[in-house]
Amino acid sequence: MSHLSRGIFKTLPIAIWDYFAWMIKYSSKKRQKYAIDKRYRRLQKLIKKVSDNFEITYHIEGKENLPDGPLAFFPNHSAGFDPIAFIYNLDKPTAFVAKKEIKKWPAVNRCVKVIDGEFMDRDDLKQSLKVMMRVEKSLKQGNMNWIIFPEGTRNKDPLTNLRDFHHGSFRPAVKAGVPIVPVAIYGTYRILSNKYKKYPVYIKFLKPLMPEDYQNMSTQEIAQYAHDEVQKALSFDLLIKDHKFH
Repeated sequence: MSHLSRGIFKTLPIAIWDYFAWMIKYSSKKRQKYAIDKRYRRLQKLIKKVSDNFEITYHIEGKENLPDGPLAFFPNHSAGFDPIAFIYNLDKPTAFVAKKEIKKWPAVNRCVKVIDGEFMDRDDLKQSLKVMMRVEKSLKQGNMNWIIFPEGTRNKDPLTNLRDFHHGSFRPAVKAGVPIVPVAIYGTYRILSNKYKKYPVYIKFLKPLMPEDYQNMSTQEIAQYAHDEVQKALSFDLLIKDHKFH
């Protein structure tokens, strides 16, 4: 049995049980009856089981330097597993903006709803603006962190340069006046592939851009700054560490 098949075999019964035991209830229209902390903990517990079953090892840097209060994370995006890696490693409830196509995947769709995540139609400007306004409102309320992938879609070749960061992705954080945290993530593209026997994942939380730091910057300047910092961390740090690991 391959490493991948063994992970799936160990995970499937747990996922099916959790789907019917709590996921349907916690992702329904009445989910607000249950505290976000409770819903997040249940999803995080499932994600930790999944990660352990696939023997994923996380290498985390910079988490200890994250400020208190609501945060907006802006990572690069190379695989559908990226949000799972963050939820595993972030204890404060953290939601993310997903593409609308995720709605077609029943279990993943419900996981996004469990933590009050948002679905964005990138081809519908009006809908996208409404999503960003809801993210801004949530950040202002202060009980949630948010992950926004500013590349807008996955960069399926992890060795290429990053796509441009869309400056509109940063507007909710700027309007809410919360710290902006660029994040470099590497290694998630290997998960669910039979090509690999080890699944190391690297996450580096970079120096937060505080409101007083970006108050005189345009969103275009913020986006370029975040892009360059993430690219530098990937090229000159995480890729090198991953090479040494193997």
